[in-house]
Amino acid sequence: MELVDNPMGGRHPSGASKRRSTSAVMAPPTAAEQAASVLQRQGATEFACTFLARIGFTGATLARYCALLREHGAGITDLPLLGFKGLQQLGFESPIDRTRILDATVDKVIRADSPKGEGGGPVQVHVKFGIALLSSINTVDQTCAIKLFIDLYWIDPSMIGADPGHIPSYVWRPDGYISNAIGGGEKSRTHELILSQPARGLLLCPLEFECTLSNPMDLRAFPFDSDAVELNFLQSEDSSAEEWEIVPDQEGGVAVSTKCFFDIDSLGEFELKGFSIETYNRMGGNGVPYARCRLHLHLVREPDYYLWKIVMPIFLTTTICFSSMLFANTALADRINTSATMFLTTMALLFVVSTDLPKTTFLTKIDVYLNTSMMVQLGVLFESCVVSGALSSGGADSTAENDDVYIAIDDWSLRIGAVGYLLFTAVYFVPRYLGYRRVAANADDSPITPARYDKSKGELAFHKFEKGSNVFF
Repeated sequence: MELVDNPMGGRHPSGASKRRSTSAVMAPPTAAEQAASVLQRQGATEFACTFLARIGFTGATLARYCALLREHGAGITDLPLLGFKGLQQLGFESPIDRTRILDATVDKVIRADSPKGEGGGPVQVHVKFGIALLSSINTVDQTCAIKLFIDLYWIDPSMIGADPGHIPSYVWRPDGYISNAIGGGEKSRTHELILSQPARGLLLCPLEFECTLSNPMDLRAFPFDSDAVELNFLQSEDSSAEEWEIVPDQEGGVAVSTKCFFDIDSLGEFELKGFSIETYNRMGGNGVPYARCRLHLHLVREPDYYLWKIVMPIFLTTTICFSSMLFANTALADRINTSATMFLTTMALLFVVSTDLPKTTFLTKIDVYLNTSMMVQLGVLFESCVVSGALSSGGADSTAENDDVYIAIDDWSLRIGAVGYLLFTAVYFVPRYLGYRRVAANADDSPITPARYDKSKGELAFHKFEKGSNVFF
């Protein structure tokens, strides 16, 4: 059968293969298929016996009921279908026992116990992330939208040699949710189990999520900052880390544990560089340990938009503000009009771009520049008032000697102020922009600066995204 990849990491038949599969179903079952069917029925019957013991039947009663189930080949899924009278006809004479069985099976999800790992410990569940969409990375609200498939793989010895087309509904499966999703991290769609490798009993449980993530950002270096979108996958509370634990998929190296099935160049002002994964167990508030997996998607912000749409207009309005010093010192009205117009223009620009700027309790890099520019503009306005004599009690002194002094003040203020502001802008932004270019060009290291991403400390490995390797679009 021809198989094709899908974003969940499993494999499904192509259209032509489905037609061939349908023809195969119509053919008489082979001896191997008949043997597998018998084993599955026996497994369902034995699990029904285990389930009766789970709900409290013991001793001779349990032995008698198990003998009835084996005699008639009844499985766990048959019990709720038989109903009250059917169980009686099967040999379950006690009405109280029949009531207990139906109460435990009707309209309830029944799962087998989890398989044991090596040495009888918790079963290891390997995780793969297939990201179908990452969008709407909002700096102001600090959120982002994501659609992804979380594939969970584990080995169940009871499924060795089973028929991949007929997986019992009671087979154990892991479950979980995204704990940092806004509005709930429940699954958007539930998929059926897939028996990937019958010879090993390797099962795949695909979980599909589509949600909005809370994405706290460190914006102190904005707009030259980096971001790590965190996705926290938490084990469901009906199990514990003593039952199963999460490990990153190791097939072909850990880098295959996360794949992108969308164009990573379509993230607007952000560039997706790579990812990190950490798995661990942590005690919950109820005293039960839970398995957790945290996926970090490393992004770097492209600052060009903010440099051209915010920094450049502010730089120009401040530069034009210096032109007021070219007027005569007695032309106070013209000086004030020029300075005030540029200051109001700056305020209008800030109002327009405020929706794109983050609301923080601290000053970002771009906030410092904007506030400095406004202070420079106010300084130019104050200088005009000084040289015009507007701040003195007697008004402007029009003697030739004082005129020469005021002209000299204007000249030096214009030279020092304009050149100083130009140098400040260059020194403030050029090194940071060159640093951004180095980070953007370096694909082997994480752009994130916190210690937990420091490869030299060995705390959390960084894996880059490469088209054709773990990026498919």
